[in-house]
Amino acid sequence: IFVNPGEIPGNNIDDDNNGFIDDVNGWDFINHDRTVFDNANDDAHGTHVAGTIGARGNNSTGVVGVNWNVQILPLKAIGPFGTSDSILMEAYNYARMMKQRGVNLRVLNNSYGGQGFSQSLGDAIKQLSEAGILFVAAAGNESVDNDFVQHYPAGYDLPNVISVAASTKFCSFSSLFSNKGKQTVHLAAPGDEVLSTTPRGYNSDGLVAAYTEADGSTYSNFSGTSMASPHVAGTAALACAANPNISMDHLRTVLLSSVDQNGNFASQVMT
Repeated sequence: IFVNPGEIPGNNIDDDNNGFIDDVNGWDFINHDRTVFDNANDDAHGTHVAGTIGARGNNSTGVVGVNWNVQILPLKAIGPFGTSDSILMEAYNYARMMKQRGVNLRVLNNSYGGQGFSQSLGDAIKQLSEAGILFVAAAGNESVDNDFVQHYPAGYDLPNVISVAASTKFCSFSSLFSNKGKQTVHLAAPGDEVLSTTPRGYNSDGLVAAYTEADGSTYSNFSGTSMASPHVAGTAALACAANPNISMDHLRTVLLSSVDQNGNFASQVMT
C-alpha cells in the first residue's frame, strides 16, 4: 500500500499541506477520514479488486496479482449506500493533485458504474487525462450494448478512458452479465469466477470465502466487469514499470493493440 512520504503518521497535522490530515495510506471520501478500510463485508469488493491488481507472488500464500510489486493508493469513494458525482470528483481531484505533487500515479482503476452522464464528472476525468493518468473502468454488468445504452464512467469518450468488458476463463465473452459495445467497449479481460483476496471475516449475504488461511485471510470467487477492470489496470502498471517514461497516450495505445482479436461483441480480449 502506498505510503505518503510527506505525512507523519498519527500526529493529527497536515504535514504536506495538501488539505488532508494524516493521509498516509490514501483517503476515505465517504467518511472523510484517513482510514480507508472499515469492515470486511463492505470492503470485500475493493479488497478483491486490489488483490487482482497486486497480490504478492512467490510467497506460497493465497493468489497472485497481475503486478506483484505495484503500489496501490486506496481512495474510497463508494459506501454502503452508493456514491455521488461530487464524491467521485473529490477522489479524482485527489489523485490528480497527488500526481502533480510528484507521486508516480499512472493508472486509476474504476470498478463501479451506474452514474448518469455528468459534464462535471467528465471534465474531472479529462483533467486526469491532462495530468497523464490512465482511467480504466468497468463496462457494467447489465448485459446491454453500451453503444445504445451508455454506462458511466466507462462511457466517457475521452483519450484516457479504457472501458473493460468481462471474459471467461476460456477467453470467450461473458455474455451472461457483461455489457458489450463494438464502439464504446474497448476490450475484455478475465471477469468470470475470479479468485482474489477478501478481508478477514468476510461473509456477506450468504456468500462466504472460497477458502481461509490459518491467519484468517480469506480468498473468494467474484464475477463482474469490476473483476475485469483491475486486470487491465495491473497490466498498465506493468507496462509503466517496463517503460517508466511511456506517455499516457502511448500506454493506452499499447494496451489496445496488444490484445487478441475476437469475434464476440467485445471485439478484443486481453489474455
